[in-house]
Amino acid sequence: MSDVNTRVITAHVPLPLAEQVDELAARLDRSRGWIIRQALAAWIEQEEARNRAETIKPRRAGGREKR
Repeated sequence: MSDVNTRVITAHVPLPLAEQVDELAARLDRSRGWIIRQALAAWIEQEEARNRAETIKPRRAGGREKR
């Protein structure tokens, strides 16, 4: 990923999560930034897919899902 069009985003995370990121980065020989970008991109993709699935679910009167 090129740094030409990037922006710094700061987040406070629990210490155990930060340690897991560090351990994974070391094991994969990648930077912490790379790990965080991969995780954030995957989470956004998952949320977008979930939102798409929710918008196409058939609904009955009263807002309940058809079965």
